[in-house]
Amino acid sequence: MHTELRTQEERVRALHERASVYRKERQRQKYTAMSGAVSCVSALLLVIVTVLIQGMDQLDLPVAGSGGMQGSLLSGSTGVGLVLVIILAFLFGISVTLFAYNMRKLKELKDAGPKDIS
Repeated sequence: MHTELRTQEERVRALHERASVYRKERQRQKYTAMSGAVSCVSALLLVIVTVLIQGMDQLDLPVAGSGGMQGSLLSGSTGVGLVLVIILAFLFGISVTLFAYNMRKLKELKDAGPKDIS
């Protein structure tokens, strides 16, 4: 059986190519895991908001727009409720932005594709 001997440069190049493929795979795994985590956080925020909104039916609050009670759906105080709504909206916006960023990175990694190494 005849095998070709590689030169030092060929071995180094093959090693660098394998390392590049490994790095791309690790990046893909990282972005996939991050997308899953961001999706879970977004779903959790939506569940929290849904439960809070359904809980409003049990509260005896004035109609929104009358008496300045728009932010009181989460507490008895207008100011605290409004701050909580703003924080939840901000967190949801962050999670959507991170999800879109991770999806773009995954698409870029998929388009680049790993090189075939024998």
